[in-house]
Amino acid sequence: MYLLRFKKWPILIKIITISIVSVTFITLVILLYFMPLIEQKVLDGKKEGLKNVVDVAFGIFQEYDTLATNGQMSLDDAKVQFARRIKAMRYGQKDYFWINDMKLVMIMHPIKSDLDGTDLTDNKDPNGKYLFREFVAVCKSRGAGFVDYMWPKPGEETAVPKISYVKLYEPWGWLIGSGIYIDDVKNDINRLRFYMLTGIFIFSILTISLAAVIGTGITRPLKKVIEEDDSLEEVYQRIGEVFTQQIGINCCFIYQIIHAKNAMLLTFPRNFD
Repeated sequence: MYLLRFKKWPILIKIITISIVSVTFITLVILLYFMPLIEQKVLDGKKEGLKNVVDVAFGIFQEYDTLATNGQMSLDDAKVQFARRIKAMRYGQKDYFWINDMKLVMIMHPIKSDLDGTDLTDNKDPNGKYLFREFVAVCKSRGAGFVDYMWPKPGEETAVPKISYVKLYEPWGWLIGSGIYIDDVKNDINRLRFYMLTGIFIFSILTISLAAVIGTGITRPLKKVIEEDDSLEEVYQRIGEVFTQQIGINCCFIYQIIHAKNAMLLTFPRNFD
């Protein structure tokens, strides 16, 4: 059985089909355009937040440098006190700061204290990236920046993707950094995606249901009145009355297409000047 051409489809099927096509189009636009855009915005927001917390910790450099410059403590004591203070700082359950110098020596790592004082030149992640060399290179070229690499979460052994922001305090030759784990960001994105998909599903169901209700409301009275009419003129008249009196469309015109004459004939209202 061949599919009827769209113009010959029943009115109810047309209305529901149009609503399904519209909902599908809106859903595709959201999933293919807005969703990736929002996900990128979430990642950018996380990176901007990371930069801000590093900037806050970075500001403490000046405090201890000033104490040393004013003679209130030696420079070595200022460095020790600064590193001790940064070591205790946290801004989340798994978020911390570390310090290494431009000679690739670890000054302080609050989680992997066995690295303190060691040469980081040959330290690399499972993908073979010399991450500390990357930190130093970024700081040499721009003073600060982001680096992506693999690193285990606190209390775990398996390395996972991570992005860190590092910033150089040039007077001491020290750089301070902190990072975010990509899977934590993805969890936030997946949670957001779930809420959006749930909203799309509810919107789709409501839209299609509303289209079905409206379509049924239009076609049901039309089917009743058409069955009672004997001529095509009476059918047009009753259809017009349904639209104007029952549905509430104040101004309604119905035209009959005359293909042989390539013309349209006004059939409702009958007397219209």
